[in-house]
Formats: sequence, structure tokens, C-alpha cells
Amino acid sequence: MAITCSTVNDLFQRETNRFSVDVHERYSVEGPWGRLVRVGKFPQGMGTTLNEITIERVLSGSFENNWSDVGTSSGTASSGCVPAPSDLAFGQTVRSWNLKSVAYQTPCICLDDLKTAFSIESQIAKTVEQLTQLTKTVLDNRRRSEYLRLVNKVQAGYNTEYTDLNSVPAPTYQLAQDQLDELRVRLIRDGAGYNALGKENGTPVLGLITSP
Repeated sequence: MAITCSTVNDLFQRETNRFSVDVHERYSVEGPWGRLVRVGKFPQGMGTTLNEITIERVLSGSFENNWSDVGTSSGTASSGCVPAPSDLAFGQTVRSWNLKSVAYQTPCICLDDLKTAFSIESQIAKTVEQLTQLTKTVLDNRRRSEYLRLVNKVQAGYNTEYTDLNSVPAPTYQLAQDQLDELRVRLIRDGAGYNALGKENGTPVLGLITSP
């Protein structure tokens, strides 16, 4: 992609009135998504779209209280050797994701203008730090949006799962601890304990991300 500069901007401050010695900067709060979302290299030669397959649990569909007594074989039945089977069902869930890109461009700068700017080394160093923070923020927002797009969502009662965040009904009351306790059991049953944030007394510690 060709990048051209139609205008040149003098971006850095210079002394018209006296500046103090220090050059300050404002920091951004780092989000948790960079630590919680798995990140890796996209495999070469695999196109631009990949599918992730999740092998779902195989359940019997009962409380295991329907076992039959074992008997001996007779002329018409062989329950001792060949018990009557119950049919099982199993399957997979496929989720698709693809490569995407975004580009940002800073304004163009004339290097000769930097010679007269106040404390230019400090200004440039802190500007680079701000650009680094911007990169982290952009990646955090991207990982958060992809996480919310791909994972299933539940509402109170947890009887219905939603794949689209916009389809989840709006809450009618505040989140309570008993709801979190119930949801925690469901998450651990789904395997969240295998990749928990940590363990306390052998029990998985799960993360909860909310607003401030």
C-alpha cells in the first residue's frame, strides 16, 4: 500500500513561552484480554479462514438409575450376555474465524522542524510510548470483540444459550452471588477448571470481568 503525505505538520511544541523541565504523559489502563485470550501465529498455506472443532460431551441422558438386574440366559433371552443397549448421540461444534487487518497512519513530520522543538528527545520518546499503548488497546479491543463473538452467552436460569450477543434478553435485575455460584458449577462442568486462573485448596479459581 502506497503511503503519501499531502501535507506536512509541525506536531511538537517549541518555546514561545517558557516550558518547565519535565515532559509529562498520560497512561492508559491495560485490559485483561491480552492475558486471557489465546494468541498464536496463523499457519502459512492455509488460506485466510480456519475452522475450530469442539468435540462435545457424550452423556447418557439419565441419572443412571435405570440399570437392569442381571439374569441368566434362557431359550428366548440372553440378558446375562447381551444386555439391551441404549442409543447414544455425539457431535461437534464448528466455529469459523478468519484473518483481518487494520492500519493507522500518523501525520507526516518535517525532520528540520524537530531541531527547534523543546526537549524533542523526551517528546518523541513519550510519543512512541503512547503509540505502543495504542497498539495494546487496539489488540485488547479486538480480542474482546472476537471473544464475545465466538463464545456462547447465557441469561438467568441458564437454560438457553445464545451465539449472538444482541439476541440475549436485557437483564431485569442485578447480578447476585447465587447466580454466580450456579454459573460456576456449569462452567466447571464444561471444563473451565482445566484452564482456570489458579486453584485454591484444590478448587479452580475462575475470573469474572465486569464494569468498574
